[in-house]
Amino acid sequence: MTEPTPTPADQHQDSQPRTGTAEPQPRLAQSDQREQQGQTATQDVAGACPLPHAIVNVWIVRSVIGCTIGVLIVVAVVIAGILAGLPGPPAWVIAVVAIVLWTLLVAICVIIAKYRYRFTSYRIDRNVFSVQTGFMFRTLTVVPYTRVQHVETEQGPILRHFGLVKVAVSTAVDSHVIAGLEPELARKTLDQLAELVRLAKEDL
Repeated sequence: MTEPTPTPADQHQDSQPRTGTAEPQPRLAQSDQREQQGQTATQDVAGACPLPHAIVNVWIVRSVIGCTIGVLIVVAVVIAGILAGLPGPPAWVIAVVAIVLWTLLVAICVIIAKYRYRFTSYRIDRNVFSVQTGFMFRTLTVVPYTRVQHVETEQGPILRHFGLVKVAVSTAVDSHVIAGLEPELARKTLDQLAELVRLAKEDL
């Protein structure tokens, strides 16, 4: 059985371009691409973000170390004065006063650290980075990304002990810090800030 020979009309129909094929989409403008990148960079962090509660322990430990050094210096000065011939209280009185003073200072530091935690936070927006600190006198610092020179993470022995990392945002005149974050969140925050700084400076 032979196949039918195509007619000229059929050949003309086959030569026509097929309809319904996807047209090539125009590329996004560079500004639109930057806007999408900026939205991606900020989609994980929104609103005022509190610090991990473990930062309270970091502040307490630092305060206890400072109080201990301060009390020891006072005791050393008193003892040095007695050895130099100045009148002074007996040794047991010095010890009792030092212990009571140290205990009072530590208790105050614990209360301040817990109160301070309630008013410490940070925020990452599209155009600015802000951090709130303080407890009695509270400070809100807002830093445009165009002023940021570099972003880095820091971790001392006390932060390392409690599993936290500090994120520092540095400008030409000052450095603003997120006092402590979990390592994974600190890495993501560092990447987000670095990307937002790059985008802000590209738009200048």
